[in-house]
Amino acid sequence: MKLLLVLLLAFPLTLITITYAQTLEATPSQATATLETTISQASATLEALSIKGSKTITFSQRTLEGTKEGFAPGSTREESLKVNISGPITEDTTLNANLFSTYTASDSEDKLSISIKKGPHELYFGDFLADLNDTEFTKLNRNLSGIRLTTTLKQGNFLFLWSNPKGSLKKVKLYGNRTQGPYNLGATNKVVVDSEEVLLNGRKQKKGDDYDIDYNAGTVTFRKKIILDTEILEINFADRSSAYQRALYGYRAFVEPSERWSLGLTYLKEADDLNNAKAIQAATGINPMGQDVFGIDGALSLGSLLEIEGEGALSKKDNNLLDKIDPEQGKAAKIKATSRAGPFTLSADLKRIENTFESFSEATAKKDLWEGGGALSFVPSPNLFTQLDFNQQEF
Repeated sequence: MKLLLVLLLAFPLTLITITYAQTLEATPSQATATLETTISQASATLEALSIKGSKTITFSQRTLEGTKEGFAPGSTREESLKVNISGPITEDTTLNANLFSTYTASDSEDKLSISIKKGPHELYFGDFLADLNDTEFTKLNRNLSGIRLTTTLKQGNFLFLWSNPKGSLKKVKLYGNRTQGPYNLGATNKVVVDSEEVLLNGRKQKKGDDYDIDYNAGTVTFRKKIILDTEILEINFADRSSAYQRALYGYRAFVEPSERWSLGLTYLKEADDLNNAKAIQAATGINPMGQDVFGIDGALSLGSLLEIEGEGALSKKDNNLLDKIDPEQGKAAKIKATSRAGPFTLSADLKRIENTFESFSEATAKKDLWEGGGALSFVPSPNLFTQLDFNQQEF
């Protein structure tokens, strides 16, 4: 039996729809009743701003006539709210704000984001993905919540970010056990949603295609493949548990005045808050920690005669911010040079990563690495290509 009631109230700027649906399905052992109410506001306009949103409330009740093993009667309520405000706030400035809120009996989550754009500048508040991928040694791929300021120009760009990370970065490396899983990440609390990076034998895996993850239990299960005991799993993730409040901030500045040269600077710092740190340390036995990385990268072109590109980075890691011991330092650098003369091309590269170097996202990078190589190619015509390669790696 189905009952549908629709109430329509027309106002100049507001359309409200209330939907009530009840479905009863009878079987020899079970009856289920569901009540769903949806209230949606189509749109409203306040001066030049557009306001849109929806509110959804869902009730569900499970009942049973008789007995059935494993059946759990009861009722649940779920709510969700979506609101968007967008439009110009001045002649050359625009606003885009979003609020998303969900509530269930076991969990609730609120997400707010505000973007203000003016010309080449954007100021953003809320949850965002920090995707600093321009360099190898100062990469940052983390889900953060805070402030991001970006400026994009023809001859360069600038980025500044500040955030309270949703969890502390952790790294797990283990062998397979001849099963699809689940493989425990060793998280002391919940894993931050979408914070994981899963690699199998060095190859990045795709969530939903290659593996599933239970963020509450902190486990990864592979969908299509049994992981042999000779295969290596490397998993990076953010663990929600932390005894201290933590902050992460940094910047990235890049200039390219001409096609002949470019220069970039990157600085990242993540550290526990020292406010009341001694009391927390005494109560938990956990030390406040900090890490920072500074990097420089660039490129220089002298035409076909010589092209050079490279980068270097210095990391510092302090395992106890309360003591006066110098932090552990590490260095990493790489350079590549290419020269062309007629049909000949000669290239050479060299990379060095010290054992004590710590980056923010390259958890699986090889340590104490020396790597070098070169190539000589000969291309007398589009249909003829010859190349001689040499590579050497020690770690």
